[in-house]
Amino acid sequence: QPNHALVEKAYAAIRAAACLTGQEAVYDLYCGIGLISLSLADGARTVCGVESEPENIDFAERNASLNGISNAQFYCGRVEDLIKGRALFRGGPAPDVIVLDPPRVGLHTEVLGPLLEARAPRMVYLSCNPASLARDLKALTPAYRIESFKMFDFFPHTEHAEVLAVLTRS
Repeated sequence: QPNHALVEKAYAAIRAAACLTGQEAVYDLYCGIGLISLSLADGARTVCGVESEPENIDFAERNASLNGISNAQFYCGRVEDLIKGRALFRGGPAPDVIVLDPPRVGLHTEVLGPLLEARAPRMVYLSCNPASLARDLKALTPAYRIESFKMFDFFPHTEHAEVLAVLTRS
């Protein structure tokens, strides 16, 4: 994110929304270089980041090592491939919190079913596209209740904004 002051506020809001007690298994889907994952690691039992770009996974692992973070693991692959049949969630602890930060197109349709089946008590969804967020929330809200929304204007004087949606299991 280009606005460094605001990104710190966004990550603090994500951390607050996750309601971590130190016992949670957190899955950070579309984790990029792992900044959100690593910012949550000291408050969680374990953090699992998923990202499709190998170079980003290398950065995430290096950042974890440089910061002495040992409870974060990163997997390289497309979220829709790793989540099929709930394989990602079966390979590790059941998710307590799922963080979503997808690209502008939002969640791939193959991701929605496994997300609902995972039955995580909380989802924290950061979106750079309100239209795709609305579409995805429509698919998630039969099983989840929208707890809150918060907007972050990373690009002042443009139509672009990041929206943080917090969902709890209904």
